[in-house]
Amino acid sequence: MKPIKTVAAGLLLAFGFFCLIMAVSGLGETDPDQQDESRDLALVGFGIGIPAVGVGGWLAWGLYREGKNKKLALDKEESDRLQGIFFQMLRERNGQITALHFAMETQLSAHQAQQYLEEQAKAFNADFEVSDRGDVIYRFKV
Repeated sequence: MKPIKTVAAGLLLAFGFFCLIMAVSGLGETDPDQQDESRDLALVGFGIGIPAVGVGGWLAWGLYREGKNKKLALDKEESDRLQGIFFQMLRERNGQITALHFAMETQLSAHQAQQYLEEQAKAFNADFEVSDRGDVIYRFKV
């Protein structure tokens, strides 16, 4: 259904703008013999062009909103997944977690895992220490 809406929105917008351009070009006629025809062309162009652009714009706006809502739903789903894994790991590891362990569990990149843990550490007022090997261990009070 989405490809049909996309094509319909594009065609309606293109056709509507074409009609509006024709209508505007008809208004500039200076020849008195063709002014009536030009006025009629302008009325038809505006009469067809404005609704076509309106419907095409409405369809395009709806597609934009659908995409935005879908992205928000996916972001929420991913956030819930990460939070569930995060809390489970805190329970299993007595509140201690490293970016490497979190990245392995969540399939995030090392940078993303560290960024997520830093955000959670700020939110939950966690401490951290650097191990002998240079790993950052986040300590959450459980």
